Amino acid sequence: MLKVRDLHKVYREGSKEVYAIRGVNLEVNKGDISVIIGPSGAGKSTLLHLLGGLDIPSAGSVLLDNIDLYKISDSRRSKLRNKKIGFVFQFYHLLPEFTALENVMLPSMVGGRKRSKKAAELLETVGLKDRMDHRPAQLSGGESQRVAVARALINDPEIVFCDEPTGNLDSRMSEEVRNLIWKLNRENDQTFVIATHEPLLAQRAQRALYIKDGMLKGD
Repeated sequence: MLKVRDLHKVYREGSKEVYAIRGVNLEVNKGDISVIIGPSGAGKSTLLHLLGGLDIPSAGSVLLDNIDLYKISDSRRSKLRNKKIGFVFQFYHLLPEFTALENVMLPSMVGGRKRSKKAAELLETVGLKDRMDHRPAQLSGGESQRVAVARALINDPEIVFCDEPTGNLDSRMSEEVRNLIWKLNRENDQTFVIATHEPLLAQRAQRALYIKDGMLKGD
């Protein structure tokens, strides 16, 4: 499903080269929950952005269903990302003027569809049936993150990348989001790749990978 080969990311700071990702190799299969764990600054977010087509690697390849994300045009990559990939971030990035339902619908509207029924079904799935018409300011942190998870699923993605999905939540709300991810995986065979520094997420995953100094070490 997802195949990564010899992936590198190098940034330049003046005359200095900073190696953010060093020679990462990885395969993710359908229905996996893979957790990438490591301290702040280890390269987790950078790696996730590369895997999801949000950043350009310095070298290496990322293949999703045998399509190399970085050998296609920017516009095709953007369309593929909208159709096949979902994202959940530490900060929810909900539009404050839109309701929960409208926020969930947004990626489908970008793709030329308006999936209000699907959005309502997803909000019910994540336990927010009675909060569909609420705006972000009226939602708790845990509720906002569940809206973000529903939004990530609106286009039926093949894979969802989660960047510190519990990093901005207290312990009770973190548990809600963890349970939701595993529920979606169990019931829908949804594939997740999660970057985190939280050991509880790694303990529950089928596969835990450790990143340090931009290098990924096996499970």
